[in-house]
Amino acid sequence: MVGKLRPTYEPVLWFVKPYKIGSTIADNMLNNEVGAYNEIGFMKYANSPNNIINISSECSDIGLHPTQKPLKLMQSMIELTTREDHIVLDPFCGSGTTLVAAALLGRKYIGIDIDKTYCDRAIKRLENLEGDNEKNLFTSCIYNSSNKRLI
Repeated sequence: MVGKLRPTYEPVLWFVKPYKIGSTIADNMLNNEVGAYNEIGFMKYANSPNNIINISSECSDIGLHPTQKPLKLMQSMIELTTREDHIVLDPFCGSGTTLVAAALLGRKYIGIDIDKTYCDRAIKRLENLEGDNEKNLFTSCIYNSSNKRLI
């Protein structure tokens, strides 16, 4: 039953600032002090530095969204690629795990989702975090046709 197969991994998109002609992405990461060089920060969440990340879900990581990611996974990716007060953008935020991870790590965040139900869940999760008010750049949602609410 070929139709029942699914990938055993999920790719992660990582966007960086453009770098000068003649330099490298590694130079850009070193100049901006973020990127794949924060091994110490990353090792808080993983057993070893590797390009395959294996972080198990906790009980709280299940049930809010069909493709919900483990909070520790999102924390590891955010800590690896940003510094405190940087902005984390999640254009498909679902139940808000990435936004929660960003808030817990002292990052600002922007979350967007097309589904009102999941957007409301994300907002509720963020409201339940203590002392998060100053990091919150965007608590409204973008809804599509049937819900009609835009930002």
